Amino acid sequence: MNTRFQDLVAENWTRAVAEASFNFSAYEPEVIASLGAIDPEERSAAVAVALEANACHLHDRILALFHDENEHVRHEVLEYIAECGTPKDCDKLIKHLRTHEHSFNTCLALVRASGLTGPVIDDDDSDLEKERLVSEWELLLRKHGLLR
Repeated sequence: MNTRFQDLVAENWTRAVAEASFNFSAYEPEVIASLGAIDPEERSAAVAVALEANACHLHDRILALFHDENEHVRHEVLEYIAECGTPKDCDKLIKHLRTHEHSFNTCLALVRASGLTGPVIDDDDSDLEKERLVSEWELLLRKHGLLR
């Protein structure tokens, strides 16, 4: 039997995120359970709800989805980190930046996690330019002791 949140996601992802975010205290257990769902749409909706509800206390559970097989889930995780990131996320983020996936959102997440302002890497930048800018980020993070 499906939960209310699962039914909402199956009907309309956007409405599910809005409803569960607005009534987060009522939906929180279902949202947490949905972070481990088989359905990637349900996982991405759960992360989006945590973001919209500013549920930074779920940081470690959300971060566990950082390397999710689904691109939409990974994108939601980056958006979440852009709001709830911590300095301990910098290592993962700089490694992810090297993949060139969601470069702009990864930069936003790095700004939040590090508290620093580094170069903005646009998704449309050339691979060579991205590599140069990633190196700038690495130097900046090392200078502030945020990379191991």
